[in-house]
Amino acid sequence: MDISKWAFKNRNLVYFLVMVLLIGGILSCYQMSKLEDPEIKVKLAMVVTTYPGASAHQVELEVTDVLEKSIRSMGNIDNVESYYYNDLSLIQVE
Repeated sequence: MDISKWAFKNRNLVYFLVMVLLIGGILSCYQMSKLEDPEIKVKLAMVVTTYPGASAHQVELEVTDVLEKSIRSMGNIDNVESYYYNDLSLIQVE
């Protein structure tokens, strides 16, 4: 049996499902934030930077340490972990 035949046979159930979806959509619309820039609570961020041709030591001194210092000065930072490799710096911020 195809879906259109089933829908015609179960017309009341189809109307009920449509109403549930419609009411759910309207309710969720009212619960959504309507600000242009809504506040988002991010608990974890990853800062990824590349420095092509640099050694891990150069990346640490010239990129990772500078960024870490700036990130720590922002406030509301619980934890900062950094990893650096040749050409790449990863900083995890909580």
